[in-house]
Amino acid sequence: MTEQQKEFSKLLKEISYPSKWQIEGFKDFLELSHIALAQPFYQDEEMEKRYLEIAGKYKKEELDKFAKMLAIAATALGEKHHDFLGEVFMGNEMGSSYKGQYFTPYHMSSFMAQINLGDIKETIKDKGYFSMCEPTCGSGGMVIACAETVAKQGFKPSEVMWCQAQDIDNLCFMMAYIQLSLLDIPARVVLGNTLAFEEIKVLYTPAFIREDWFGRIDKAPTINNTGYSQEQLDVFANGTLF
Repeated sequence: MTEQQKEFSKLLKEISYPSKWQIEGFKDFLELSHIALAQPFYQDEEMEKRYLEIAGKYKKEELDKFAKMLAIAATALGEKHHDFLGEVFMGNEMGSSYKGQYFTPYHMSSFMAQINLGDIKETIKDKGYFSMCEPTCGSGGMVIACAETVAKQGFKPSEVMWCQAQDIDNLCFMMAYIQLSLLDIPARVVLGNTLAFEEIKVLYTPAFIREDWFGRIDKAPTINNTGYSQEQLDVFANGTLF
């Protein structure tokens, strides 16, 4: 673990103590943080109510530690592309104690992104952008790796890519939303079962809203009342990138 991840973990353990389950403190951090990032754009009463409900469980000094943890994550992601929260999650062995989850190491995601994307310049030149779908996104590591690959080719990810990142697990949904928001990656982040075309909750990252990706994406008709366009269904059928 990096020094920033160690400091993050130290604060998390201080907040979680004497709770038996460190994962509960982490979950509350994710809930507070993803709402704090989304609420300025959504102004949603239910979000606000949920935020206050969780915050009410903690003392002011503990909430200050949550804020510091988010600041640490933002600083770490600002310094380099990597799966900060996923690595914290795995480094503290929360995956095994939670649902037996295991996230792909970031260096492997980076390798796969480079192979899958190759030289993306022609696609961006022809279409103006490229899009990707990650149907089991975990904490968003693969999407982050793709954004890093795009950046290394001289493009600004917020301007030339958007993604649909989906996961059936709520912790993954929140981790992905937080990291993609902090990295300024346009994304439609979905909580739900991809195979069943189920969408329980959908949040758009600040970059998606700010850069008006709603207006840039083709207005393809939905298919069979699923809520998905043919373009999106093709992605699910053919792989993670298009």
